[in-house]
Amino acid sequence: MAQPLQSQYSELLFQYLNNKGEAPLYEAQFVSKEFIQEQILPEEALLMHLQAMQEKYDLPRVWKDSFQFFLEFLVQYGLTYRERDTLLAKQQQIEAELSLAATVQHSLLPDHHHSSIPSGIDIGVKTVASRKVSGDFYNINPYEHGVDIAVADVSGKSIPAAILMAMIKFAMDGMLEDGSRPHVMLEKLNRFIYKNSEPSRFVTMFWGNYHALTKRFLYANAGHEAALFYRSREDRFMELKTEGCALGISTRYGYETKSIDMDPGDFVLLYTDGLIETRNSDVVDDSQFLQHLLRQMDRKESAQDIVEKLFQQILAKNEMEIADDQTLLLLKRLK
Repeated sequence: MAQPLQSQYSELLFQYLNNKGEAPLYEAQFVSKEFIQEQILPEEALLMHLQAMQEKYDLPRVWKDSFQFFLEFLVQYGLTYRERDTLLAKQQQIEAELSLAATVQHSLLPDHHHSSIPSGIDIGVKTVASRKVSGDFYNINPYEHGVDIAVADVSGKSIPAAILMAMIKFAMDGMLEDGSRPHVMLEKLNRFIYKNSEPSRFVTMFWGNYHALTKRFLYANAGHEAALFYRSREDRFMELKTEGCALGISTRYGYETKSIDMDPGDFVLLYTDGLIETRNSDVVDDSQFLQHLLRQMDRKESAQDIVEKLFQQILAKNEMEIADDQTLLLLKRLK
């Protein structure tokens, strides 16, 4: 039992017994909150009261008045204690639900080390949630002569975003056709999300498809950040831009597919806006910011090493703070 609290309680008690004023009763309510913080049980508080009375009085006459004071004290104490237990129980339930949602969400993300990814391609992924449940999503779908990749950002946070993400994942798995043109897949997903999600929900997504036979990368964009392409032989970066609104907003607009040849050493970087929107940098343009960081790195390293080191550099720029979900996906041609 904390000695300072016992002294404080005794002082207020004796002020009340001597003056019968309202001030000690009012202050006692605040002291009761400190009792809860120190995890002092009601029976310990009662013992504290009895000890204070026994040290000061022989008890007979003041007994009734002292318990009037103690009653006022316990009213707020009991209410606050019960509220605390209720809030703790609700918080534990929420934490359990979020942990379950995070586990389910993680199980939906594909393994980028999958053995069926065509030879000559290297893929690296880094995704970090600002909370337990992320609003970011990526997909990797290897097939015999290529691989589909996508990075998406679901509006909102927590469990609603996770539910929509799961819906999108199952929809994508059902719609995928090996080597489908990216704009066709975005149009299918747009109709699905528009029909099956709330009007306030939308998804931005960049979809790419690498053909191992033609060595070409096809891509389409649905309101997402433009991917960053690195041309190794020219040591030059460029943005891969196409037109298209976010998924789930309207079915009146279409999407377009563009393509670019990939030579050995070339890579394409897909990312979400959380990676760059909280940065502490003098560079205004997002693409220039990433280019600046990538030029400080060995771009001949593996795809996974590049995304890991890039993430660490961005984290350092943000003073080690992760204020939003962050995802990086890099596809590199090796040969």
